[in-house]
Amino acid sequence: MGSVFKRRRRWYIKYRHPTKGWIIRSTGTEDEDEARGMLAKVEADIEDANRGREEPAHQDLKIELGRAYSPRLHDLVGAWLRDRANVGQRNVANEEGHFRIHILPELGHRAVAEIKPKEVRLFVKKLRKKPPTKGKGADARTAPQEERTLAPRTVRKIYGTMRTFFGDLVADEVITDNPCKLARRDLPKNIDKDVDWRSGAIFTAAEVVALLQDERIPEDHRFLHTILFLTGARLGEALGLRFSHIEREVEPLQRLTIARSYDQRTKTDAVRVVPVHPTLAAALARWKLSGYAELVGRPPRPDDFVVPGVMVSPGRNRIVSVRLDARGEVMMRDRHRVRKDWLPDLDMLGFRHRRLQDTRRTFITMAREAGADDRVLKRITHTPPESMLDIYSTFSWPTMCKAVMVIDLGLSARAVLRRHT
Repeated sequence: MGSVFKRRRRWYIKYRHPTKGWIIRSTGTEDEDEARGMLAKVEADIEDANRGREEPAHQDLKIELGRAYSPRLHDLVGAWLRDRANVGQRNVANEEGHFRIHILPELGHRAVAEIKPKEVRLFVKKLRKKPPTKGKGADARTAPQEERTLAPRTVRKIYGTMRTFFGDLVADEVITDNPCKLARRDLPKNIDKDVDWRSGAIFTAAEVVALLQDERIPEDHRFLHTILFLTGARLGEALGLRFSHIEREVEPLQRLTIARSYDQRTKTDAVRVVPVHPTLAAALARWKLSGYAELVGRPPRPDDFVVPGVMVSPGRNRIVSVRLDARGEVMMRDRHRVRKDWLPDLDMLGFRHRRLQDTRRTFITMAREAGADDRVLKRITHTPPESMLDIYSTFSWPTMCKAVMVIDLGLSARAVLRRHT
């Protein structure tokens, strides 16, 4: 009679094999009832085999006499993704998409212990020829043949998800070896599919001014554009800002603390401080004075998100309502809402399409071209480096402010306030 027991978070089964004696195997699950069900099926297969049947009764398990039980890949993915989310991994949504769209359709039915390096190598070869997901990538009817496949970076990320997944299974003693052992030549180079796009993934100063000032664009959109273009913040960092993160009494420029991304810890768990450019300071003053109240219906509170969440009615007449949670508090703006609004704003001004991430690229480029110190600029936009000299170096606040003040869009604070009133 077998048994089940728990090690760390996983349940294990112990059963007696007719020729190998007692065997202990991980089920890969955190659910006791599921583990007991697996044990019952294993023992039933062994009993059927002992009776002389050629095939086990439970064919769905694919267990033969003399082979240890191994769960299938699709049985383990859900628990693995939950574990990743519980420990604060930021890219769980992307990893879930990798499994759902690419990995599970090909390998989901396979027992994880039976997946070999050769099979992974063939899967990646097939992945490199796979067309993009519907709605993404180049149009298959008009794009050149080489652009009708997944981007090289996408293939590498999917393979990276697989390698991490199998590595964790090895650590949990579900399998004994990681089958993801591809040579460098088996993976595409870590380059862009369109080698020309990066050089043009930037906005000119005139385009930035238009996106900040043109009254055809809704005011809340313009205000978010101002934050993105003049702080170099990632979208999640901009949406996670609250009014309490702004220190107005600091000189020579106000200070913005970036410690959250989509109301969670930042991508690197680091906290950065960003000098508030005079143009942004004027936009913040105007927004706090009247823009926020006009949208939400009340003045902002310290814990309110600087960019509140909204719902927009379909059609030409833009009717905006504020998104509230169960407690009646104003919610953070949904990133999908922002991305949905971004391209129409570019189209309205007749600008070619670029990504929201290119606002960050534009900020860094404008600051460097204006003479900002690269070392200081890196402290403003990225996680502090880990070299010993950098750890023991602290730039003064006036020095950091200089790296931002060099950006000149030709807009005075008075002009910004007057433009919006």
